[in-house]
Amino acid sequence: MGVRHYTFVDYATQVYALVVILLVFLFHNATVEHWGWLVAAHIAGIVAVHALIEWNARKRPGKAVDFLRHFYPVLLYIWFFCETGWINRMFFKEFMDPVAVRWDQALFGFQPSIVWMEKMPYLPLSELFYASYFSYYLMIGGVGFALFLRERRQFFHFI
Repeated sequence: MGVRHYTFVDYATQVYALVVILLVFLFHNATVEHWGWLVAAHIAGIVAVHALIEWNARKRPGKAVDFLRHFYPVLLYIWFFCETGWINRMFFKEFMDPVAVRWDQALFGFQPSIVWMEKMPYLPLSELFYASYFSYYLMIGGVGFALFLRERRQFFHFI
């Protein structure tokens, strides 16, 4: 079992998963109720990613597996982003949102989001902002998918 087919992104992803395993194993507390499952999921992910990379390199199984082999980081990073809430709760008593609110208050002397909401209380405008924010999530996968289909060199740069 070699790693000769790994790219930088593959190494970075596997190392991140290993670091999370180590952190959860060493520092889990009551905020991470199912920490054993989280560790097991990361171990399974490491094995699955390695198997996918090796399978794609040895067998050339087709376009779907080739796509999955190169696009898996985008899919995993969605999971990694979601789990940051659990991981950060191992080290901080509260979620980080109140910290960001305090930073806004210290920097501006008021809460910009609240003042904006009070000055512009229009549902269509707020929906436009929500849609714009949500589009970032779609762009991550969508841009990657479009580049994969149209310009592989740019896709690998994107990843």
